[in-house]
Amino acid sequence: MERKRLIDPQGFSKALQDTLASLYEVFEQARETKLAPTSPEGVIRYLEEYGKNYFQVAGQFERPSEFLRTLLDMIRVCFEAGPGTFFLNGNPGFLLDGLPNQSFRLGYLSLLSEPDQSFEAFWSDTVVPVLETRGYPLDEVTRLFAVVSMGRQRFSLEFMADVQRLLGAGFSAEEAMQLIQSDMSPDVSRPSKQAYVGFCKAPELETRLRLSLWLILLPRSDMTH
Repeated sequence: MERKRLIDPQGFSKALQDTLASLYEVFEQARETKLAPTSPEGVIRYLEEYGKNYFQVAGQFERPSEFLRTLLDMIRVCFEAGPGTFFLNGNPGFLLDGLPNQSFRLGYLSLLSEPDQSFEAFWSDTVVPVLETRGYPLDEVTRLFAVVSMGRQRFSLEFMADVQRLLGAGFSAEEAMQLIQSDMSPDVSRPSKQAYVGFCKAPELETRLRLSLWLILLPRSDMTH
């Protein structure tokens, strides 16, 4: 059977070009360092009138591959179907509305668990210590976005509920009703959460878990309690 061909190749090409340009800007806006056009030794890295190469703009992070991994998981969860409407799955609005207007630090982390390791043990024994080491203390985190990827054998509603409980995500019955009403009426405000979680199937992980985090950190003077 002949597979369907693209009926608008120019439209596809334009959309892909726009996507790559937008991702370039995401890297540039989130960068942790700024690559100078000329090295200290006088070597020209790029011409300012043309801008940086894609690999150069992506390399302005302490851990470029890890930032890219978290970015890909945040994009993936927006397009991956979830078990309900209260997860990051299919809900980019949770992510976009959760970004503050004032200046903030964007923490990022992507780690793999041991095979068959519980999420609670993975979180307490591995994730939390690494967060502290990398300068992302949880008491300075005002909002957390988490994407948990796993093989099919670990994909269950019970597991998801445990993750939400541990991270303080999910919606109460009242918040869930408010969320639904806010989509139908502009007079109803959307409930805001400190943590949002989404889940992705990744068969290649088998019994391991991959946790990708974005963390919003504000200076203590700007934090509200």
